Amino acid sequence: MKKIICVAIILLTVILFHNTVNAIQYQLIDLGTIGDVRDINNNGQIVGDYDTESGEKHAFTYQNGVTTDLGSFNGNSTNLVRAVNDSGQIAGYSYTSINYQHSYEYSFLNENNSMTDIGTLGSKRTWATGINNSGSIVGGHTSANNYGGKIFIYKDGIMTDLGQCDSIGCSATDINNSGQIIGNIWVDYGKSHGFLYDSGQVIDLGYLDSSPNLSRARSINDTGQIVGYSGDNAFLYDNGQMIDLGTFGGFKSMANDINNNGQIVGSYSLLKEVNLPYKKTQVYSHAFFYDNGQMFDLANLGGISSVAVAINNNGQIVGYSTDSYNQKHAVLWNPINVVPEPISYILFVIGGTLLAGQSYIKRKKMA
Repeated sequence: MKKIICVAIILLTVILFHNTVNAIQYQLIDLGTIGDVRDINNNGQIVGDYDTESGEKHAFTYQNGVTTDLGSFNGNSTNLVRAVNDSGQIAGYSYTSINYQHSYEYSFLNENNSMTDIGTLGSKRTWATGINNSGSIVGGHTSANNYGGKIFIYKDGIMTDLGQCDSIGCSATDINNSGQIIGNIWVDYGKSHGFLYDSGQVIDLGYLDSSPNLSRARSINDTGQIVGYSGDNAFLYDNGQMIDLGTFGGFKSMANDINNNGQIVGSYSLLKEVNLPYKKTQVYSHAFFYDNGQMFDLANLGGISSVAVAINNNGQIVGYSTDSYNQKHAVLWNPINVVPEPISYILFVIGGTLLAGQSYIKRKKMA
């Protein structure tokens, strides 16, 4: 009986240790004041946009410590980026000289590294928001009279209008590698629902019971899992059900991205008491990482605000954090293992030693 108990204790220790080994910690890396980061691909390439000294808005890439300014689009001052795929193709939008808004594709696949105007479908405004590994780009555009919103997809050099979703308007936010598109439908003025566009069918994701007037879909992974927020709560939409992720002890939360491992990142907000002459409370936002039903608070630079924006399939997270002087910095959270694997061998040796010792004591008593 003692041997069985000993074996059970050892097995339990190994199981608990194995779970600890597989737990993830994150190393916070300050990328400096390079601008607002928007996305990270599976090669670790980060994209975003920043304000130049002349007051222009330029897109940039960041990789291996090097920031590259993508310049202006057709000589225009404002150039915003929204997504990057694993080939380094970037989707975003810019303004023309007469203040029309055009979507673009920036490709690193050719020698010129040039931006391409992907069209407007006759409207004054288009905005690209997502791109998958096939180079398909999605976003939204207004009608010819600059009213309402519709979905578009740009594929194989052709921009196609996917319609207005039988509502006041709609816009796409993301596309996965299976071609599933998500976005938001304005079902009434001031009311919007997240949607899934799959094989020509628009599926209303609905909303959480606590907020019937609002849900927003922000990201979809390759298994069709969707994240976003409904009212004040982050949600996960999986297998036809919207799951409330809660507010993690705060009063508001938002899920921004999900990778193919089902890991979710975003932020939640807290209201804390402060001793300032002009106010007694202060809103703090914290970046979070959510995995297997557990939420982990991500480290920050000591300021009152941090947000996790995107996560790749390797678990790398990008976002921003303010420092103690309330200056906004782009940050990268790199995953690291909590406990090194060699310790599992030590546990195995200890377990074997305990069993051998108990066997020796038993034989000695019998002698």
